[in-house]
Amino acid sequence: MLVADAVLLLRDDLAGEGVHEVLGAGLTRLELAETISLLLVKHLSIFNLSHDVGADLSLTIIVRLSFVGLVLSEHLLEILLLLTALLLLQRTLHLHFILKAIDEVNFSLEDLLIFPSLALLLVVELAVTALLLLHDLLAMLSHFLLFTLTEEHDVLRLECFIGTAFFELASSTLLLLLELLIKLTAN
Repeated sequence: MLVADAVLLLRDDLAGEGVHEVLGAGLTRLELAETISLLLVKHLSIFNLSHDVGADLSLTIIVRLSFVGLVLSEHLLEILLLLTALLLLQRTLHLHFILKAIDEVNFSLEDLLIFPSLALLLVVELAVTALLLLHDLLAMLSHFLLFTLTEEHDVLRLECFIGTAFFELASSTLLLLLELLIKLTAN
């Protein structure tokens, strides 16, 4: 909007000067006075337009400065809220570390009381677990062996299928090439 106002103001000023120089030499007094009064009206309208442009420009500058102030205030509030949240998180983290240290001391005391009394139970559970793991390992090995044999059978079957398909493709290709060669020699 400001650029359009400035272009109109410059164009009117240039046009007014040219008209004044041309008309001033060849007109009578009455016509000259009429022309000058029209130029005066035109220059007053240009003055009014420049006043509007100045008002638009000053209003734009004021609005932009107030937006800058608002943006800076918003960022200041965001920083203050972020710092408050960080301080709360730091306090929470310190409290967590203190409670964690207390829990570790508590757990260490419980370990000293529980482990000696449950050592035999732990050995029995480990033996049963080892037996079950050995059983599962043998079952998984047999399943894996059957799976491997099944996969190998499937791969061999697919290789045979692909070989047959390539053989049929090669024979079809040779027949097609022979037919093309015959057509080529015939032409």
